[in-house]
Amino acid sequence: MLYDQEVVDSLTQNVLDGNVRATSILPLIETSTPLLPFPVLFKLVLATKINIGDVTKIKSLKYITPKALDKIIKPLEEDVYVSIGENYLEFIDPSGVKEQFYYKTGILATLDEKPSLDKVTNMFYTVDYIRNRIDRISGAADPYHMACTMPLQKMYFILYIGDEDLVKVIHSSIKLLAETGIGSKHSVGLGKFKIVEAKNIEEFNPILSRYLPSTLNDESYYWVSMGKYAPKDSGEPVSYTHLTLPTN
Repeated sequence: MLYDQEVVDSLTQNVLDGNVRATSILPLIETSTPLLPFPVLFKLVLATKINIGDVTKIKSLKYITPKALDKIIKPLEEDVYVSIGENYLEFIDPSGVKEQFYYKTGILATLDEKPSLDKVTNMFYTVDYIRNRIDRISGAADPYHMACTMPLQKMYFILYIGDEDLVKVIHSSIKLLAETGIGSKHSVGLGKFKIVEAKNIEEFNPILSRYLPSTLNDESYYWVSMGKYAPKDSGEPVSYTHLTLPTN
C-alpha cells in the first residue's frame, strides 16, 4: 500500500461525502477536443423540431464537442425547424437564417471541427483473446475466448478533489493504478494505462469548464452529466482537473 490505513479511511470518507468525484472516461479527439455524452434532453427537444422520419438519426448521436454544445443551446430554446442531411444538421428559424452543424460516427461538431472529425473512423474496437484454463485435477488445458474493448482515441476523465490535502494522495494512487492495471483481468496484463498529462479544467478546455459546476462559473444554467457522480446533486460550486490517457 502507498499509504497507511488512516489515510485510506480519510480518502474513503471524502469519496462518500462527495469531496472526491470523477466523470466517466470519455474519448478525446486529437488531444485537444474532448467529447461529451450527447444529452438525452437535447435528443428529446430535437425530436419535436424534426420530421418523424429523421428521428432515428437523432437517436444515433452519442457525443457532442464543447464548441457544438455551446452553439446548440440557443437554437434549441427557440422556435426553429431542424433539418438533417447525410452529415449535416441545420437549425432554420422563421426568417430563413441557418445554424449548421456537422455530424459523423455519432458525434455532433461545429463546421470548423470537421477536419478533425473526418479523421475519426470509430471510437473503439474489439480484440478477441484466446486464453487457457488449466484443470487442477487432470492438468488438461481448456481454451476459451475473451473479448476486450479497446479505444482508438486517447481518453480523458475529469476529477474533482475538494480537499487540497488529498491531491497528492489521489494523483499517486492513480499512478499506481496505471502500473498495476484496473479491472478483474489486470493480472493477465489488461486494464493498464498511461497518464499523458494532468491540468486544470480551465486550461484543458475553457468552454467545457462553463458546463461543469465551477468556482469560476457558479451561475451556470446548464450542467452536463458526465458520469454518476459528476456533477453532484447538491449543485455546490466545485473545481475540476482533467487527466488524459493514451489509447494503450
